[in-house]
Amino acid sequence: MLYTHGKPPVTLLELRERYRVPTLDELRTIRKNDEIGTRWKPMHHADLIDDIHASLAKSGYGVAEESFALSEDSHDIFGTIQVQGIKIGDRTDMAPILGFRSSNVQRFQLLGVSGSRVFICSNGAIVGDFVFGVKHTTGNVDELEVKIETGIQKWQEQVGQMHRLVEFMEETTLSQGDADHLLMLAGRSNVVAWNQLGKIDETYRAYEADDHPHHSAFAPRNAWSLYNAVTEVAKGWRSPRIGERGLKGFPRVVAEERGFQLAASVDTDDPSRN
Repeated sequence: MLYTHGKPPVTLLELRERYRVPTLDELRTIRKNDEIGTRWKPMHHADLIDDIHASLAKSGYGVAEESFALSEDSHDIFGTIQVQGIKIGDRTDMAPILGFRSSNVQRFQLLGVSGSRVFICSNGAIVGDFVFGVKHTTGNVDELEVKIETGIQKWQEQVGQMHRLVEFMEETTLSQGDADHLLMLAGRSNVVAWNQLGKIDETYRAYEADDHPHHSAFAPRNAWSLYNAVTEVAKGWRSPRIGERGLKGFPRVVAEERGFQLAASVDTDDPSRN
């Protein structure tokens, strides 16, 4: 999910035609810092996207959909790419998403994250499982494709774990008492705010109605349906950091309560990404 705070999305063609990479002097003016070193190397947003596309293609993957947004001064880019060709088991209702952000004026490093649910916000926040991180320096930018390809290989492992976790949650049937207990644990663990638990419970119960538009997808009384109720309510949360607690934290609550062992690769974060 890409939050743009009211700013219109941009296309790759618009990026090629409109965006101009800042010079070193312009960077120093923007950052108000005369000590910025000469190893800084900006990268045109369109070239970055081309490199991501090329890295995906080398791994045998295509692009199904993509969306991009820019910061107010256009020097930061945020994007999500729905990847074609990599599957979460045999599922047709979930698609792997690659999210990324990059700044040509040193607000943050280039970062890519993955997941079936990814939050990217034009305020710089990014939520997902770490795939790659690259500082805008000469050597890193010159080897960007290699770094992205390495990240995509890691991503393949994450997708396998994601599939196993989804299957486990689907097989975990819940009584209403079980669902209430898991929501209570999510609140106590600070995964979901207390004032959101009622909305999640209301959404989960609404899917029981035959005339509900999402009845067929959410009617099963299992942990996966409850998680989908969490993500449905999360669409209204304006803070990606709050979204991260819910999207990543709730499956962890279910796994710990029901004895599913989460692999470390699913919960790997880059400490420099925030």
